[in-house]
Amino acid sequence: MLHRLEFHAMGCKMLVIVDREQRPASLEWVPSWFEEWENSLSRFRLESELSQLNLHTGHPVRVSQVLWDVLQASAEAENITGGLVNPLILNALINAGYDQSFDHLQEDSLLSFSETEGVVPPLSGVFTDLGSRTICVPEGSQLDFGGVAKGWAAHQAM
Repeated sequence: MLHRLEFHAMGCKMLVIVDREQRPASLEWVPSWFEEWENSLSRFRLESELSQLNLHTGHPVRVSQVLWDVLQASAEAENITGGLVNPLILNALINAGYDQSFDHLQEDSLLSFSETEGVVPPLSGVFTDLGSRTICVPEGSQLDFGGVAKGWAAHQAM
């Protein structure tokens, strides 16, 4: 028997399907998990941990295990894709007009990335310290985890 749950999170329509005889009680908790992760990882929430980290560039900032894990997943994605996936892309996204969530964005306000100036620096410019779980984003750069955060969250929910 399939049990379905639909909800909105991270700027997307989410669908959870579980194949079990009885509906698992934990299925009802999934939206709150995504809300918690979004409160940490969203660049569109000014109070989020990611937004606060981006305000303190050039200085080491102690971060939660969630943000730490997503940064590590982003580093792995950057490595696997030869740099095509890079969380230091936020300045380029803003320059392209992607300065608010898709819910509020007007399609005609977006430029192509080829029309934006600047090069996205490699993630290796972000300094991390596992012992203190601190991250230091270089001045002039900002993080956006985008699809990596969504993939990480889906994996955690599984």
